[in-house]
Amino acid sequence: MDAGKRGVDVKVIMPRHSDVRMIDILRNKYLGVLFKCNIKLLFYRPHNLHAKLLLIDGNTFSISSANFDYRSFRYQYEIALIGSEPEILRQLNDHVTETIRNSEEFDYVQWEKRALIEKIFEWFLLPFRHLF
Repeated sequence: MDAGKRGVDVKVIMPRHSDVRMIDILRNKYLGVLFKCNIKLLFYRPHNLHAKLLLIDGNTFSISSANFDYRSFRYQYEIALIGSEPEILRQLNDHVTETIRNSEEFDYVQWEKRALIEKIFEWFLLPFRHLF
């Protein structure tokens, strides 16, 4: 969020619907805050997107099994490939371009209009978020 506030071009691509509905509900609670920090949120449409890829300035990458959360980094056994190999970067950039083509942008106005029951579930699940 700090990077977005500083004007860094931050894009987060996530599935429109994950394979765990409670995760979608919890995620939705934070979308407005992220959007207000100038983070571009994109929803991948074709199916569940389970990849974990980080590209930094087009010259450094991380491909990993880890989710970008404290549980993955602190408690789980995850693995990451981090590097700057030009051919891998080219392929990853092509992949991200195609993934973005198959994604839709977050609509803040629609998000604000989400059903009250969704907002209630977001607040209800919040204390249990570390369990998911």
